[in-house]
Amino acid sequence: MKNLLKNNKGLTLVELLAVIVIIGILSSLAVTAISKLLDRSTENYYKDQEDNIALAAQTYTNDNRNLLPFKTGSDNSVTIKLETLQKTGYIKTVKDKSGKKCISGCVKITKNSKEDYTYKTYLECDDYKTKGYICITWVVSIWQSYYLAL
Repeated sequence: MKNLLKNNKGLTLVELLAVIVIIGILSSLAVTAISKLLDRSTENYYKDQEDNIALAAQTYTNDNRNLLPFKTGSDNSVTIKLETLQKTGYIKTVKDKSGKKCISGCVKITKNSKEDYTYKTYLECDDYKTKGYICITWVVSIWQSYYLAL
């Protein structure tokens, strides 16, 4: 009888179930961590895109100072469309993480003091929209049409 127990090299059902449960717990922790990492990666990607658009708008307004708001306050802000920045060569086509061209975007410029401006970027792609801000592109189009007519 002792020889039979010593030669047994397999796992019992209980041991096998314990290993499966431990592997399941570890894999669920790994999936959660990877999911959070991917979400953070996506947020960082679009934040970088928004920063690049704001930088392009700053360069554009440095070259076109007459487009900056004259008065301080959010009621006197100026909005520049992403399309304008692309057509004038200040930024290339903005793409989402899957490589598709983003739908729309704009930069709202507000004058805070004599030489201090805030550039707030809005970006809309298939799977992303900037939170807390809406780009009113029709106002920009009318303003730009009016500006170009002068």
